[in-house]
Amino acid sequence: MKPLIKILSVKSKTQAEFEKLFDLYESKISKFCDIELVDIKSYEAERNQSQIKVDKESKSILEKIDSSSFIILCDETGKNMNSLGFSEEISEALDIRKKVTFIIGGAFGVSEELKQKADLKICLSPFVLNHLMAKSVLLEQVFRTFTIINKIPYHNE
Repeated sequence: MKPLIKILSVKSKTQAEFEKLFDLYESKISKFCDIELVDIKSYEAERNQSQIKVDKESKSILEKIDSSSFIILCDETGKNMNSLGFSEEISEALDIRKKVTFIIGGAFGVSEELKQKADLKICLSPFVLNHLMAKSVLLEQVFRTFTIINKIPYHNE
């Protein structure tokens, strides 16, 4: 069984340039594992209804998580790590569970229930990133991880 990487991302807008980039990385990563990019539609709500938005989006995410998957939440308060540390975490998770699910929440984050369900929380950047940038950074790091794991010259130390 090939390992599976699944990325669940709350999506509010689409831009053709980013979609091309996502397709490119999906193609590159698929040489190493099965990959699923799943967009969760952002819940429409006023800014003062942020908790309703968080709850609705988190519920949609939770419905798409396989219980046997190692769950990694991308969160600005998560663990900071470099590419080598990240690749070690992913390699270990795939060795144990064969499935890793990444979660990129919406503009106001995710529910406490979803945070508790995560096996690991990582910070993609000290900057706040919109969902398109966060997904781009994550896809690049996942690809980099597989080149490190497979000893393919790409990552420079």
